[in-house]
Amino acid sequence: MLLAGAPEPRFDRIGLRVWKTLEYAFAQKRMFRDPYAGFFHILIFGGFLVLTVRTIALVIEGLVPGFVLLPGRLGNVYTLVKDVFEVLTLLGVGLAVFRRAFARPKRLDLTWDAWLILFLIALLMVTDLLAEGARVALAPELATPWAPVVAAIAGALAGRAPATLQAIYESVWWVHLADLLFFGNYLPYSKHFHIIASIPNIFFMSLEPMGRLVKVDLEGSERFGASRVEDLTWKQMLDGYTCTECGRCRVVCPTALTGKPLDPKIFIVSFSGWQRAEDEALDDETEW
Repeated sequence: MLLAGAPEPRFDRIGLRVWKTLEYAFAQKRMFRDPYAGFFHILIFGGFLVLTVRTIALVIEGLVPGFVLLPGRLGNVYTLVKDVFEVLTLLGVGLAVFRRAFARPKRLDLTWDAWLILFLIALLMVTDLLAEGARVALAPELATPWAPVVAAIAGALAGRAPATLQAIYESVWWVHLADLLFFGNYLPYSKHFHIIASIPNIFFMSLEPMGRLVKVDLEGSERFGASRVEDLTWKQMLDGYTCTECGRCRVVCPTALTGKPLDPKIFIVSFSGWQRAEDEALDDETEW
């Protein structure tokens, strides 16, 4: 789909682009313009980064029993960080749920997609902690001071029959893995796809001064603007895939602020949804 777009030069100043990617994609510099949303987002994003290592280890452990991805002191440090961030991620999900349910700004729309994503993230954290807790309760010699939350869960499960603990461990382990694999396949169809598309999108961001307009050849052009998807550049298409549906465009758009029919968020979401509908015969002009 991106290759169908018009060309646009975005491969200049590689060093600056790498720095901007680190600054905005990983350090999340812009996120704290909204302190509340920025706080819970950084908790969830931090959990995503930390749990990526756990995800890799989990899949390999399922294929190679006894495999240890991070042995020794490094593994202990990671265990502690993972233990803490799973709780912090759950806190972030809770704050996000509260905001959507009780303190939702007008720019934010309620969608089942957002609720499903929050549920899937929370389920990943809960099942991983519960599986580890059941495993330690089943084999107390595996307990470590580097995993205080898991130790607390294991203590709560202590005293149950070994068969019960084994059943809890195996069932929750499989629920966690099923959630993980479902989430990975669901991403391209959801608003959460931005966690994959946003990093390259930031790398290819415009390095021109904010607000600079592109010159239009009024005399030599037969069409102006975009009436077909092919009229967009590949970068504009990538923007559509990266939309988080946060509604910030509404806050600064004159048409939305004055109650005009054109809503930039609805336009972008419709466009990104059109992009993802690969198997449907949609009419360009009708959809636009």
